[in-house]
Amino acid sequence: YGLRGEYWNVGAPLTTLAEMPTGKPEIVRVDERIDYGEDAAFKLPFADHFAARWTADLYVDADGEYEFVVGSDDGSRLTVDGQPVVENDELHGYQEVVGKVALAPGRHSLVLTFFENEGDARCRLLWRPPGSPRRAIVPRTRLVPGY
Repeated sequence: YGLRGEYWNVGAPLTTLAEMPTGKPEIVRVDERIDYGEDAAFKLPFADHFAARWTADLYVDADGEYEFVVGSDDGSRLTVDGQPVVENDELHGYQEVVGKVALAPGRHSLVLTFFENEGDARCRLLWRPPGSPRRAIVPRTRLVPGY
């Protein structure tokens, strides 16, 4: 369970997601969830000027509107089934952006891209399924790493 995490050490300032690297990542691993509240939580050998992409199949068991929240410092973008759900691009301090999408029961492709320029590095992915009273980190048991 979890997400495929790909990490690039860019080695130069980034200002938008358009600058995401396209070559082979320096690090590929399975991350249980996206809940990085501080630089050290990423457990990477680099702290600034890096980019990440997480891919997974998201399994949902109920039909309805799902709310997703991406919190990031700096830029981030979430797509579900190839459709943009959250856009939080460019340089900024930590901020959360909400997006909603209607999903049918079953498997859905999820991709979250993120970049860190300088200063604090934070990225979190939360959701609120239909009927849930509050938001929570997307649990690893709902995610299978994408390849």
